[in-house]
Amino acid sequence: MAGEPALRNPKTPAATVAAPMDAARAAKITAAAIVVIAFAFGLWYAQTAILLTFAGILFVIVLYGASRELAELTGLPRLLMLTIVTLAGAAGLILAACTAGPTLMAQLAQSIAVGANHLIFGAVFGLVGLALATPLAAVATVPLRHVFRIGEDGNDDQDAPRA
Repeated sequence: MAGEPALRNPKTPAATVAAPMDAARAAKITAAAIVVIAFAFGLWYAQTAILLTFAGILFVIVLYGASRELAELTGLPRLLMLTIVTLAGAAGLILAACTAGPTLMAQLAQSIAVGANHLIFGAVFGLVGLALATPLAAVATVPLRHVFRIGEDGNDDQDAPRA
Protein backbone atom coordinates (compact mmCIF):
# COMPACT_ATOMS: atom_id res chain seq x y z
CA MET A 1 0.00 0.00 0.00
CA ALA A 2 1.06 3.56 -0.52
CA GLY A 3 0.95 4.57 3.15
CA GLU A 4 2.82 1.53 4.39
CA PRO A 5 6.44 2.59 3.69
CA ALA A 6 5.89 5.89 5.49
CA LEU A 7 4.92 3.98 8.62
CA ARG A 8 8.18 2.01 8.53
CA ASN A 9 10.35 5.08 8.04
CA PRO A 10 11.77 6.05 11.46
CA LYS A 11 12.30 9.67 10.37
CA THR A 12 8.60 10.42 10.07
CA PRO A 13 6.95 12.40 12.90
CA ALA A 14 4.59 9.51 13.68
CA ALA A 15 7.50 7.30 14.66
CA THR A 16 9.03 9.79 17.12
CA VAL A 17 8.62 9.21 20.84
CA ALA A 18 6.08 11.49 22.50
CA ALA A 19 7.37 14.01 24.99
CA PRO A 20 6.63 13.35 28.65
CA MET A 21 3.41 14.89 29.93
CA ASP A 22 3.85 18.19 31.71
CA ALA A 23 1.70 19.47 34.58
CA ALA A 24 -0.36 21.86 32.43
CA ARG A 25 -1.36 19.12 29.98
CA ALA A 26 -2.17 16.74 32.82
CA ALA A 27 -4.32 19.43 34.46
CA LYS A 28 -6.22 19.99 31.19
CA ILE A 29 -6.84 16.25 30.76
CA THR A 30 -7.94 15.94 34.38
CA ALA A 31 -10.29 18.92 34.05
CA ALA A 32 -11.79 17.46 30.87
CA ALA A 33 -12.32 14.11 32.59
CA ILE A 34 -14.00 15.83 35.56
CA VAL A 35 -16.28 17.77 33.20
CA VAL A 36 -17.26 14.59 31.36
CA ILE A 37 -17.95 12.74 34.62
CA ALA A 38 -19.96 15.68 36.00
CA PHE A 39 -21.96 15.82 32.77
CA ALA A 40 -22.65 12.08 33.01
CA PHE A 41 -23.81 12.45 36.62
CA GLY A 42 -26.00 15.38 35.62
CA LEU A 43 -27.62 13.31 32.90
CA TRP A 44 -28.08 10.41 35.32
CA TYR A 45 -29.83 12.54 37.92
CA ALA A 46 -31.87 14.40 35.28
CA GLN A 47 -33.03 11.23 33.51
CA THR A 48 -36.62 11.63 34.71
CA ALA A 49 -36.80 15.20 33.46
CA ILE A 50 -35.23 14.19 30.15
CA LEU A 51 -37.67 11.31 29.68
CA LEU A 52 -40.65 13.51 30.59
CA THR A 53 -39.50 16.15 28.12
CA PHE A 54 -39.17 13.53 25.40
CA ALA A 55 -42.60 12.09 26.25
CA GLY A 56 -44.10 15.60 26.15
CA ILE A 57 -42.59 16.23 22.73
CA LEU A 58 -44.00 12.94 21.44
CA PHE A 59 -47.41 13.80 22.93
CA VAL A 60 -47.39 17.19 21.20
CA ILE A 61 -46.43 15.58 17.89
CA VAL A 62 -49.36 13.15 18.18
CA LEU A 63 -51.79 15.96 19.07
CA TYR A 64 -50.54 18.13 16.24
CA GLY A 65 -50.80 15.30 13.71
CA ALA A 66 -54.31 14.39 14.81
CA SER A 67 -55.48 18.01 14.74
CA ARG A 68 -53.93 18.58 11.30
CA GLU A 69 -55.65 15.50 9.85
CA LEU A 70 -59.00 16.49 11.37
CA ALA A 71 -58.61 20.05 10.09
CA GLU A 72 -57.96 18.78 6.56
CA LEU A 73 -60.85 16.31 6.81
CA THR A 74 -63.45 18.75 8.18
CA GLY A 75 -62.19 22.07 6.80
CA LEU A 76 -62.37 23.65 10.28
CA PRO A 77 -59.48 25.70 11.71
CA ARG A 78 -56.54 23.73 13.07
CA LEU A 79 -56.63 25.47 16.47
CA LEU A 80 -60.25 24.40 16.94
CA MET A 81 -59.35 20.82 16.02
CA LEU A 82 -56.40 20.92 18.43
CA THR A 83 -58.78 22.00 21.20
CA ILE A 84 -61.21 19.20 20.33
CA VAL A 85 -58.44 16.56 20.23
CA THR A 86 -57.04 17.75 23.57
CA LEU A 87 -60.47 17.74 25.24
CA ALA A 88 -61.22 14.28 23.83
CA GLY A 89 -57.92 12.96 25.22
CA ALA A 90 -58.61 14.51 28.63
CA ALA A 91 -62.12 13.03 28.62
CA GLY A 92 -60.66 9.61 27.79
CA LEU A 93 -58.21 9.86 30.70
CA ILE A 94 -60.99 10.93 33.07
CA LEU A 95 -63.17 8.04 31.89
CA ALA A 96 -60.31 5.57 32.39
CA ALA A 97 -59.66 6.94 35.88
CA CYS A 98 -63.34 6.67 36.82
CA THR A 99 -63.70 3.11 35.56
CA ALA A 100 -60.35 1.65 36.62
CA GLY A 101 -59.60 3.94 39.57
CA PRO A 102 -61.23 1.89 42.36
CA THR A 103 -59.59 -1.32 41.16
CA LEU A 104 -56.21 0.36 40.87
CA MET A 105 -56.53 1.90 44.33
CA ALA A 106 -57.37 -1.51 45.84
CA GLN A 107 -54.37 -3.07 44.09
CA LEU A 108 -52.15 -0.20 45.24
CA ALA A 109 -53.22 -0.68 48.87
CA GLN A 110 -52.55 -4.41 48.56
CA SER A 111 -49.14 -3.76 47.00
CA ILE A 112 -48.22 -1.36 49.79
CA ALA A 113 -49.16 -3.96 52.42
CA VAL A 114 -47.17 -6.67 50.63
CA GLY A 115 -44.24 -4.28 50.15
CA ALA A 116 -44.19 -3.42 53.84
CA ASN A 117 -44.31 -7.13 54.66
CA HIS A 118 -41.37 -7.81 52.34
CA LEU A 119 -39.47 -4.90 53.83
CA ILE A 120 -39.93 -6.15 57.39
CA PHE A 121 -39.04 -9.76 56.56
CA GLY A 122 -36.07 -8.58 54.47
CA ALA A 123 -34.71 -6.59 57.39
CA VAL A 124 -35.19 -9.48 59.82
CA PHE A 125 -33.57 -12.06 57.56
CA GLY A 126 -30.80 -9.62 56.68
CA LEU A 127 -29.95 -9.21 60.34
CA VAL A 128 -30.08 -12.98 60.87
CA GLY A 129 -27.80 -13.47 57.87
CA LEU A 130 -25.39 -10.88 59.21
CA ALA A 131 -25.41 -12.53 62.63
CA LEU A 132 -24.60 -15.89 61.03
CA ALA A 133 -22.03 -14.57 58.57
CA THR A 134 -19.92 -12.63 61.07
CA PRO A 135 -18.65 -15.68 63.02
CA LEU A 136 -18.09 -17.57 59.77
CA ALA A 137 -15.99 -14.70 58.42
CA ALA A 138 -13.99 -14.61 61.64
CA VAL A 139 -13.37 -18.37 61.45
CA ALA A 140 -12.31 -18.12 57.78
CA THR A 141 -9.69 -15.44 58.45
CA VAL A 142 -7.52 -17.75 60.56
CA PRO A 143 -6.67 -20.24 57.77
CA LEU A 144 -6.44 -17.44 55.22
CA ARG A 145 -3.90 -15.58 57.34
CA HIS A 146 -1.92 -18.79 57.62
CA VAL A 147 -2.02 -19.43 53.86
CA PHE A 148 -1.07 -15.87 52.90
CA ARG A 149 1.31 -15.47 55.85
CA ILE A 150 -0.34 -12.35 57.26
CA GLY A 151 0.18 -11.69 60.93
CA GLU A 152 -2.36 -10.49 63.47
CA ASP A 153 -1.12 -6.91 63.03
CA GLY A 154 -1.85 -7.04 59.26
CA ASN A 155 1.80 -7.06 58.16
CA ASP A 156 3.36 -9.76 56.06
CA ASP A 157 5.32 -12.30 58.09
CA GLN A 158 8.11 -12.99 55.61
CA ASP A 159 10.28 -14.78 58.11
CA ALA A 160 7.47 -17.00 59.43
CA PRO A 161 7.75 -20.66 58.38
CA ARG A 162 5.26 -21.85 55.81
CA ALA A 163 3.15 -24.90 56.61
